[in-house]
Amino acid sequence: MREIVTTVRVYPYAELSPKAQARALEDIQSRMLGGWWDQNDIDDIGEVMRHQLAEDFRSPEWDLNGVTDGVTIAEWDLDRGQYLVVAGTLTRANAPALPWVVGVDFIALTAGRYGTDIEVVDVEIECTCVDDSWTSPHEAGCNVRADSPVTDDHRRALKAAVVDALHKAWKAGEAEMEYKGSEENALQYIEGNEREFTEDGKLYTR
Repeated sequence: MREIVTTVRVYPYAELSPKAQARALEDIQSRMLGGWWDQNDIDDIGEVMRHQLAEDFRSPEWDLNGVTDGVTIAEWDLDRGQYLVVAGTLTRANAPALPWVVGVDFIALTAGRYGTDIEVVDVEIECTCVDDSWTSPHEAGCNVRADSPVTDDHRRALKAAVVDALHKAWKAGEAEMEYKGSEENALQYIEGNEREFTEDGKLYTR
């Protein structure tokens, strides 16, 4: 039996023909969104969305760590589902950029099946009646009987601001995923890792 040793000639990306370079880039891009896709990529996208939320809410130190205290991303889908599910509580402290009005206590975010349920919760008004038991009717001047200063327009404005922030966060995640599969990112990977290719642009693996 004879052992036949064949020599494969490999080239750095810069020495490939334009056609081979195009094929090499296409292959690397496909791998980055396919077989090479891992938990690190998922974490990167989640971090981008969290940072975008923190920026839009102007959460404390949003520009340093992108963390919104009291709010977590429960689930997201950038493919067919195209949704971002967030859970937690928004307050004047962790989301000062929202259009808060007197009478609103907080905004509750509840994780739904394919989206986020948003509820504007009013400040609980204390009763001023002498007898404030459940069985006793409230007096005419009681605070509980007074109309809430929060209008439907206020509620719609708050909910719209939250929806806009969630949409921007989702779009930021989508942009990050597109970048991960871009020619620019593939080229940076090739150059940074000094990958080599066969003459026709196939990735060389030892």
